[in-house]
Amino acid sequence: MPWDSTELFIADFSDGGIVESSITKVTGGHPVAVLGYQFAANGDLLFVMDRSGCQETDPRNWSNIYRYSNGRVEAITTDTAEYGVLQWQFGASNLA
Repeated sequence: MPWDSTELFIADFSDGGIVESSITKVTGGHPVAVLGYQFAANGDLLFVMDRSGCQETDPRNWSNIYRYSNGRVEAITTDTAEYGVLQWQFGASNLA
């Protein structure tokens, strides 16, 4: 299920297809859940992510907002709160 393990990749498009050499893994894998991704006006990739298995008081255990910019992932929020939405409902967005 997406809340158990998700990977987030980006890539360039050319002539209607993905440029294979441009595929970049941003983050993810077991036990990381990534959801609600979108590009900001400045080109940064914003997304919500949590990592299961951390202590309850560790912000990584909660669905916080992250930014991917210049090849680096950094936390925008570091709260013990959920910024994610239910993953079995389609069309919802948690970023604006």
